[in-house]
Amino acid sequence: MRRINFRELAEVIDAEDLIDPRYQSNHPTVKGVADIAFFNALPDYGQEIVNNILSSGRDIPLREAYKVSRDSDPNTDDLAELLFTGLMTDVSYENYLETKEKKPGITARDYFSHICADIEKDKNVLKLAQIFEAIIDAKDTQTEFLMPISKGEFEANKHNKKWVSGNLKALSKSRKGW
Repeated sequence: MRRINFRELAEVIDAEDLIDPRYQSNHPTVKGVADIAFFNALPDYGQEIVNNILSSGRDIPLREAYKVSRDSDPNTDDLAELLFTGLMTDVSYENYLETKEKKPGITARDYFSHICADIEKDKNVLKLAQIFEAIIDAKDTQTEFLMPISKGEFEANKHNKKWVSGNLKALSKSRKGW
């Protein structure tokens, strides 16, 4: 798994008016950091697709793009690993890897929360850790992003009741464009 240095991001975020990210999910800093987190968690081909969509002037919710890239799997363990290893110093990261070899059940989030946070002196890094926790723990309250269904795909599957019932919202939205 790749490791991104999110400590540098902590230096540039301005979150003085952010009291508790768990309850201020609409704060511009939380939204921006969430977009950065989900974009970086996408595989390379997913990042390329998102870049193409954004460069065409259309918008795509990055949380939804992340879910689609994971086949709608809501498991955020990989995301937490990426985010919290990125907050660790190089020494802490090496210690984390050694600890993980000895105790395979430990997560980067747990290690950061129990070990690194106690010795971390940079308040911005600790604030970013709170934002990451809020992003990971957030219930999916965004409006559902529906991939459009082509008329050909509909014609091929219209006799499959399970497929039709599972795609009713997307079908009603897509039908307008046929």
